Amino acid sequence: MKVIVIDNNFQGDVKPVSWYVVADSALSNSGKPFYIPEEGGEVEVHLSMAVRFSRLGKYIEPRFAKRYFKEIAPALHFSLEEMKRELITLGLPVSAAVSFDRSVMADKYRNIEDDYDSLKVELLKNGESVGSLGPADMVKPLEELIHRYSKTNTIKMGDVMLPAVGPGLKIKEGDRLDVIFCGEPSFTVKIK
Repeated sequence: MKVIVIDNNFQGDVKPVSWYVVADSALSNSGKPFYIPEEGGEVEVHLSMAVRFSRLGKYIEPRFAKRYFKEIAPALHFSLEEMKRELITLGLPVSAAVSFDRSVMADKYRNIEDDYDSLKVELLKNGESVGSLGPADMVKPLEELIHRYSKTNTIKMGDVMLPAVGPGLKIKEGDRLDVIFCGEPSFTVKIK
C-alpha cells in the first residue's frame, strides 16, 4: 500500500501540480494525539481528503476514474517545514520532512455514490475555523489526477491518494485540531 500526495493542487497554488509518495507507516487512524518529532522545529498541518482505491489499475482514462474508488475520508497531513526548507535549499528530496510515522491521519472512510463534488472538509484550530477544502477548490479534478498518476504508476487496491492539500497552518504543542466532514464533527487531534 502507498499514500500518494498531490502537491500544488489547491486554488491559489502557483507551482505546477506534482506528487510524492509517503511511506505506508505515515498513514494512521484518527483520534490519537500527534507528537511533534524531536527534530521537528516548525510544523505545519494541511487539510485534505483521503481517497482509497478499490481496484487495480494502470493508465486509467479520466472518464473511468470514478470506477476505481468508492471511499473517502477527511485527512490531515503534517510536515516539518524547517527541515523541508533546508532540504530544498540543498537540492535534496523533501521526503524526510513529509513522510514520517503518523504524518498522515485519516478518519473512517465513508462510501460515496455520485455526490463526490459536494464533499467538504473544514478545519478548526483551538475552536476557530481556519480553512476548508472540497473538490471545487482543486486546480485539477480527481479524475485527471488519477489518469496522470496511473500513466506511469500502477494503482493497487488499498492505495490512498490525497488529491489536494490545503495551505499549511503552523501548529505547536497544546493546539487542538477539530476536523468537520460534510458539516458533522469527524475527529479531534491534540498536538503534544
